[in-house]
Amino acid sequence: MTSMVAVARSSLAFPSSQAACVVLSSLHSPHNFVFQGHPLTIDDFELTTVIGKGSFGKVMQVRKRDTQRIYALKTIRKAHIVDRGEITHTLAERLVLSRVTNPFIVPLKFSFQSEQKLYLVLACVCHSCLATPHFLIGSI
Repeated sequence: MTSMVAVARSSLAFPSSQAACVVLSSLHSPHNFVFQGHPLTIDDFELTTVIGKGSFGKVMQVRKRDTQRIYALKTIRKAHIVDRGEITHTLAERLVLSRVTNPFIVPLKFSFQSEQKLYLVLACVCHSCLATPHFLIGSI
């Protein structure tokens, strides 16, 4: 982990998208999956709906084609990460989500990348549960 953070910090001096590709493509972890002899790609998922949008990318509900399971797919543009100096934060987010087991943190199931984007595949939490105000739960 220390080497990933050191590499990320040293690359912040380079404002180009190429720096992000070099740093972010050098990541190796159990969450960079290979299925059926080929690396996991966006084509392994059926995009069903957009859950939300942010400054770095968007979150979509997806269905994994081989298992038909539903996930939340967070798409992050590499160029925006580099331009805004967020490489260290992005690496930390991925690392924390992949290692933490906590009922209040949505677990990372898979991660992969294309030339221009990073993809974090997370367990999909039912949005109706999140929409219920917590103070009402005790009074129902």
